[in-house]
Amino acid sequence: MPKLLIVSPSFQPVNTPDMHRVRLSIPFFQNAGWDVTVLAVQPEFIDAKVDPVLEFLSDACEVIRVKAFPLNKTRKFGLGNLGYRSWFQLKKAGDKIFKNEKIDLVYFSTTVFPVMTLGRVWKKKFKTPFILDIQDPWRNDFYLTQPKHNRPPKYKIAHFLDSLLEKWTVPYCDGIVAVSASYPATLNHRYSTHIPSKVITFAASTRDFDAVQKLKMENPVFKKDKNTITLVYTGAVTPGMPLPLEAVLNSVKAYVNIPNSKTIKLYFIGTSYANSESSESRVMPLVKKINLEDVVFEQPEESDILIH
Repeated sequence: MPKLLIVSPSFQPVNTPDMHRVRLSIPFFQNAGWDVTVLAVQPEFIDAKVDPVLEFLSDACEVIRVKAFPLNKTRKFGLGNLGYRSWFQLKKAGDKIFKNEKIDLVYFSTTVFPVMTLGRVWKKKFKTPFILDIQDPWRNDFYLTQPKHNRPPKYKIAHFLDSLLEKWTVPYCDGIVAVSASYPATLNHRYSTHIPSKVITFAASTRDFDAVQKLKMENPVFKKDKNTITLVYTGAVTPGMPLPLEAVLNSVKAYVNIPNSKTIKLYFIGTSYANSESSESRVMPLVKKINLEDVVFEQPEESDILIH
């Protein structure tokens, strides 16, 4: 049976957007005949909370977890990225795996992009091909066209490092999986390569709904009401989103002002990438400006469950 090593620094029971792609893909790899091992970072070193549903689910394959440099120490030097904090530990663990067994393919699926450079390192050292699963742009040029106040913190240094590492890694990979066809097209054009690619969108699993029922969990944010139009936005509100967000809120304001219009409620959940202790409102300042406080609710931290 061919052996697949998946590198995903974040993995269950920690709840991060990128790890779900790995979690939901593992059964398909196994059904295709692959023996899967996941290389991840121990939950206590990840700046994300443990999800009760994910904690309830058992690992579908062997998972090897490593430590990372503690965030409370590296932040003193301006370093928070999990990829940099865990690079050496993942490399050491990966080297050990390669020496103890034959790995046929390495599959990187993460938005912690610095660890993808290990693909080229291991390919040179162990002659093992690697595939990159691109969930977001590695080198993100979008904010180059945005005013400085709309850019994320430390964008210039991050863009410089991402450009350097992407150029060092991508041309040497053996395949690209992506959520959008534009990602591999952009990379092949940028580096004058012809890397084979496949577009695979995000999925969902009925096992998650089964777990919620067994745990008897309820939606803590909102309740379904047939007399209310309920609109829910889940996910981060980034610095570049004020313009479309304001357009949406102004449209809602116009609807609310229509006489005898049906009650409408907007819920923004998980608008900040930060954890619950340090998250801040991204939507409410604009909501207050438009005077929609009675209509809009924001919870910056993510919710464990949103089924309704």
